[in-house]
Amino acid sequence: MGRRKYEMELPTDFLSKIAEFDRTKKESKIETLLYSSSNTIKAITKDIKNGIGIKNPVQVIVSDNKALMVQGCHRLVAAKQAGLKKVPAVVVFLRKLVGKWEKMEPKMVDI
Repeated sequence: MGRRKYEMELPTDFLSKIAEFDRTKKESKIETLLYSSSNTIKAITKDIKNGIGIKNPVQVIVSDNKALMVQGCHRLVAAKQAGLKKVPAVVVFLRKLVGKWEKMEPKMVDI
């Protein structure tokens, strides 16, 4: 499988359009009880505002002029709440979606 990987900063507005999950919406009640997204986002926002920043970059896959942010939805929301316009990202360009990436194709957004 051909792939290229780059580290860069990407605009938060762009990432919001290609995020796999919308962490600003409440999930089912059971999921909310099991995993509190809002507490996680608050903790990350606090770290950003206290100068710690985003410890791990968000991850984006790109293939055939389509993209999907596959990791970092909480970090993205926290960054926006902290007023950041860009966040660190690892972007992986794939020639073909194979293996675990095949199931992501329906979620990918044209860019």
